[in-house]
Amino acid sequence: MENSILKIPERLWKAIEWRAEETWDRLHVEASIWKHRIFEIGGVKIPVTKYWSPTMKEAIVRGRYETAELSLLEKALESTDVVMELGTGIGLLASYSAKRIGSEHVFTYEANPELEPHIRKVFELNHVKPRLEICILGPDGGETTLYIAKDFWNSSCLWLIPGERLVRVRVKSFQHELERICPTFLIIDIEGGEYELFRKTSNLTGVQKVLIELHKHILNPKKINFVENFFKVQGFSIAEKSSGNDVYLWQRRSSDSFEKQNGVLQK
Repeated sequence: MENSILKIPERLWKAIEWRAEETWDRLHVEASIWKHRIFEIGGVKIPVTKYWSPTMKEAIVRGRYETAELSLLEKALESTDVVMELGTGIGLLASYSAKRIGSEHVFTYEANPELEPHIRKVFELNHVKPRLEICILGPDGGETTLYIAKDFWNSSCLWLIPGERLVRVRVKSFQHELERICPTFLIIDIEGGEYELFRKTSNLTGVQKVLIELHKHILNPKKINFVENFFKVQGFSIAEKSSGNDVYLWQRRSSDSFEKQNGVLQK
């Protein structure tokens, strides 16, 4: 009788263990933040602030933030590149690129106005000054609504999660900026906006490489196929894909410098 009273179901034990491990991990992360405050990912200094959610703090402290993108960027970025980034985030990839090829060759766009002071702090810590604009690049100019999520990387113009905040943001023409900047390397991480971006884009003249995350949890297969076919029609093929992520590096077949150094996985 006594044993049956004290017996705890296995499912409950697992829940208790999971909660204990999660609490321990959070305490470890907070202790690391209290001790260090600033962390490095790929040689880029990243400060941890109260603005970041617990999930974001853990990704930065453990060095997991944008590691798939950074790994491909490290391999593909060349000294002659001009980088145009859509979706600055906290400025990791823009800072890394600027340290490699010079700030004057890096142009980056972020939709979330709340991130601007944090991005500029990252730039300051790393002694770089990429050209930052707080706006969205889209098919046309104007304004649109941005849903700002607790975990900023989930902020999007396409979906609304309970608890998100709505802000109006400026939209600039993607095609116009392409023609003005003449980038050779595009970096795109815009939370499902890939389809709308390329649906009215006529060409990517001058662009040789595209590092993109395709958000398959947001876009349906038909829209994903449209984006992939757009690149193929433009003369791109997949040079490399990150392991376990939907992050791809596309490269024009007319340029083989990356292919010679690293090999092409798919044509």
